[in-house]
Amino acid sequence: MKSYIRFLSRNKVYTVIEMVGLSVSLAFIILMSSYVIKNLSYDREIKDKDEIYLCHNTGGATSFTFLAEEFSRYPEVREFCQFCNAYIGVFMEGEQIERYPMWVSDNFFEFLPYKLISGNADEVLKQEFSAVISESFAERYFPGENPIGRTIEFDYDGTIRNLIVTGIFKDVKNTQILNTDILVNERLIPSIETRGGWRGAVNLVRFNGSPDISKLAHDIYYNSTDEFFKSRLVPELKFTRFDELDVNIGAPDPFQNLSDLNQQKKFISVCVILLIFSLLNYIFLTLAFSRFRAKEIATRMLLGTSRWEIMRRLLAESLLLTSVAFAAGALIAVGVEKHVSLLLRSEIDIFSNNTEILWGTVVIILCSVIAALVPAFSMGKVKPIEVIKGESLKKDKMILGRVFIAVQAGICITIISISLVMYLQTRKMINTPLGYRTEDLIEVDDYYDDVDLYNILESLPCVNRVGRYSSAPISYSHARRSLGIKDKKSHISAYELECDREALSILGIEILEDFNNDENTYFTKSSQGIIESLYESNGVDKESIKHHYGGIVSDFKFGNSATITDGAVCIDLTKREGRIGWLLVEVNGDIHDAKDQIVKAFDEAMEDRYVSANPVKILKDMVKESFTTERNSCMIIGGFSLLCIILTIMALTALSSYYSHLHTHDTAIRKVLGISRREIFWETIWGFIFPVLFGALIGVPLAYMYVSHWLQSYVIRIANSPGIYAVAILITLLATIAAVSLQTIRLMRTNPAEALKKE
Repeated sequence: MKSYIRFLSRNKVYTVIEMVGLSVSLAFIILMSSYVIKNLSYDREIKDKDEIYLCHNTGGATSFTFLAEEFSRYPEVREFCQFCNAYIGVFMEGEQIERYPMWVSDNFFEFLPYKLISGNADEVLKQEFSAVISESFAERYFPGENPIGRTIEFDYDGTIRNLIVTGIFKDVKNTQILNTDILVNERLIPSIETRGGWRGAVNLVRFNGSPDISKLAHDIYYNSTDEFFKSRLVPELKFTRFDELDVNIGAPDPFQNLSDLNQQKKFISVCVILLIFSLLNYIFLTLAFSRFRAKEIATRMLLGTSRWEIMRRLLAESLLLTSVAFAAGALIAVGVEKHVSLLLRSEIDIFSNNTEILWGTVVIILCSVIAALVPAFSMGKVKPIEVIKGESLKKDKMILGRVFIAVQAGICITIISISLVMYLQTRKMINTPLGYRTEDLIEVDDYYDDVDLYNILESLPCVNRVGRYSSAPISYSHARRSLGIKDKKSHISAYELECDREALSILGIEILEDFNNDENTYFTKSSQGIIESLYESNGVDKESIKHHYGGIVSDFKFGNSATITDGAVCIDLTKREGRIGWLLVEVNGDIHDAKDQIVKAFDEAMEDRYVSANPVKILKDMVKESFTTERNSCMIIGGFSLLCIILTIMALTALSSYYSHLHTHDTAIRKVLGISRREIFWETIWGFIFPVLFGALIGVPLAYMYVSHWLQSYVIRIANSPGIYAVAILITLLATIAAVSLQTIRLMRTNPAEALKKE
C-alpha cells in the first residue's frame, strides 16, 4: 500500500483527476439515490400497494363520498375505503387549536398504515361521535393521562359538539397521505351536515380478480344515478394504482410528498450512467497509468509474488481510493443537499435511514471490485522480463486509451444532446402562446361578499382595469363542465372559463361572432366542429347553435402547452356583478411593485379573515410554475451534462499527459529528422479527435432514438433536428481539443537533445 500511495503522490495529475472525478460523481449519485430511496420508502407498511387503486376524477386525487353507493353495484369491487380532510374547528378546554382532522370510513385501518397502540381496530370508529387521536396529540393534550373516554370539542357550521376519544394510533411520518392528528368516522357527516350527505373524498378500492379498470371507471361514471355524474359537470373517473401515484395526477389534496415517477426513473438512469461513466474513467486511467507501475509489478512477480496476490493488492488499492472518494462525495452532497431539495421540491436527508447506508456500502464495494478487476487481469498478464527490458512500453499503441475516449465521447454526446433537447423543448413550451394575454396581469383571490375588493383594487394608482373571472385558464383542473342540446340527453365534456366582459377584454380574448341573443355561453373557434358534430349526430339542425349559444370567441388553451385536454373550450360571459371567485387585475409600471401594493391593500381589506397561502399571483409566474418539473429536470440534466464534460476533460488531460510521456522519445527523433511543429500538433490532436468522431457514431443514434420517444409525449414539440447533435459533437470536440492542447504544446516544444539524453 505504501508503494501505491507513493505512486499517487508522484502522479499528482492522475490522483487529482481520479479523486475529483470520483468524488463529484459519487456526490451526484448519493444525492439522487437519497431522493429516489426516500420516495420509494413512503407508506412501506402498506404491503399490497399494487392491489390498492385510487378511484378519482381526472385532474385531481379526489372524487365523492356518494361513490360508496356506486361501488356496491359492481361485483368487481371487493372492498373500498374513504377519507377526506375534515374542515372543522377543534377545541381543547374552550380554546381552538391548530390540528388536522380527517373524516374516514370504518375500515380505514385495514387499508392504510396507521397502527393502533390503544383500542380495537374493528370498534374504535364505529361508536357514535368517536375520534381516534395520534400518539403525539395524546402526549401534548393529555400528558400523563389515559385519553380514552375523554372528550374533544369541535365546531361545525357554528355548532359546538363533543367527540369521545376511543383509540390512539402511532404517528405516521413517512407517508404520502397528509399527516393527521384526529380521525373521525365519516358516518357522522349526515347527522351534522346541513348541505346534504356527500362531499369530496379519497376513494381507495380493492378488486375481485383482474377487471378491465378503464371500462369499470367508464361504467361507474356514465351509469351513475347521481346528478353530478349524470350532468357531466365533473371530470370523468379513472383508477390509478396506489404505488403509481405521482404529481401528474392533478390536484393532490389530501396527499403529500407525491413525486414525478417519470422524473424518478430519469434520475435512476442518470445515476446508473454516471456510475458507469466514473468507473470507465477509473478503469481506463488505471490501465493507462499502470505502465508507470509496470516495473514495480514486474519486480514483485520476479521476487515471487503470485498473480492472485497482485490482483488482491490492486483490489485493496481500489477500495482505498473509492472509499476516500465516497467520503469526499458524501461531504459534497451534505453541503448542497438543501439546494437540491429546493430544486427537486422534496426534502433530501442523506444517510437518514439504513437503506441509504446499505446502498452506500454496496456502491463502494461494487465500484472497488469493478474498477479493480479489469486492471488486475491486465496487469496480471504482465511478462516481467519484457517490462524490465522496456519492450512492453514500446508495444503500447494506446488501443485501450482510444477505446476509452470513444466510449466516453459517445456517452458525453448522448447526454449533451438530450440536455439540449430538454432545454429547447421546455423553452418552446414556456414561450408558446396560450391564446390569452399574461403580461402585466395579476390574479387576486376574492373571498368575501362583505369585502368590496373590486373597488379597493380599482382605486390603486398602479391598477388600470379590474375584471371578475373563475381563475386563469392555466389552473384548468376545476374548469370542467358539459355541453349538451336542450331536450336531448347527449352531452360533450368541455372546459369553461366564467368571466365578465372586462376580464375577457383584459385577457385579450376576442368575440369573433356574436349571435345577438340572451345566451351567455360562447365557444372557441376550434370547438365549433365538435359542437356541430354533436348536433348532427342527434339530428338537430346546426343553425340551432346560434339560438343555444351566445357566439364564437378566439381560441385559447386551458392548462399549459404540454397539457392534453379533451372536448370543447367555452366561455360563460356572465352578466352578474357579484363575486365569481377571482379578480383579474391589469397593472401599469413594474409588475412586482404593483403586486406589493395589491398585497398590502388585500391584507388591510381582509384584516383577520381566513385567506389562502398565496392569494395574489402574477399570471406570468403561474405559467412558469406550471413547468416547474420540466425546468428542474433541465437543471438536473444540464448539471449532469456539465459534469460529464468536466469528467471528460479531466480524463483526457490525464490520458494526454500519459501519451505525451510515452511519445516524447519518438517525437524527439522525428524532430531531428525534420518534422514541423504544426505536423506534431495536428497528428497528436487527430489521435484524440478520431476516437471522439467514432464515439459520435454510437452516441448520436442512441440520443436520437431516446429523444424521438421522449418528444412523442408532448403535443407541442420541437423538431428533432440534426443541428442539435452537431452542436453536441462540436462541444465534445472543443472539450477534447482544450484538454489535450497543453500536452500537445509540450510535445511540440520537446528538446531532442534533452529527451534523448534522458532515454
